[in-house]
Amino acid sequence: MTKIILAIAIVASLSGCVSQAERASNQAAMNESVPVCETTKQCDVAWSAATTWVTEHCAMKLQTVTDSLLQTYNSPPDSPQISCRVLKERGPMGRSAIRINVGCANIFGCVPSSVDSVLAFGSFVKAAMTPYAPLKLGVNLEQVTKAGIETSIISESYGVKVLSVVVGQRADGKLTPGDVVTAIGPDRVRSVEGFADALAKHGTGETITVSVIRGGNSMDVPVEL
Repeated sequence: MTKIILAIAIVASLSGCVSQAERASNQAAMNESVPVCETTKQCDVAWSAATTWVTEHCAMKLQTVTDSLLQTYNSPPDSPQISCRVLKERGPMGRSAIRINVGCANIFGCVPSSVDSVLAFGSFVKAAMTPYAPLKLGVNLEQVTKAGIETSIISESYGVKVLSVVVGQRADGKLTPGDVVTAIGPDRVRSVEGFADALAKHGTGETITVSVIRGGNSMDVPVEL
């Protein structure tokens, strides 16, 4: 009974060392550290970096490896060694967030700490994918059918509709809200991700041809990158 009481007292003492404000600060930092990729190439690089980090820093061996899930075996009972689970979560605008969950089976905490591991993971993956960041035209887009109705189903999508244009960005004065982009250069565009992938094939200083439907008419709009 004395040992049980002592253990409870130690746990209470340790949990009291982290204030609610510090927990909130840690959570905010971890949320901010989540890598978000935008193109197929960038996401491939990010996922490769995530696999490397898990292999080198998670104490447990990988159990599951897919194109959207990395998962190690669980930590042994009472072990402070970390186990990891990484998910690639598809979000709006063709973006994917790569989130890691880190844990262990020790009531006193993991070594290294879960917070430190999450932050280190985010920093490593972001560093790997930053050189592959896509060019920005400064437009907000949504996938639409030929009738102009928003759709999340690629097979139904005819192109991507311009919802708004950021003042001062590359598309300002070139594209207008309501335009439906159907191609960039020779590349057919049906999705927001496809738009980003097509744009990623070009570099700063180039002039690209953006094919759009505007007011029911097809036209090609030159946009300097």
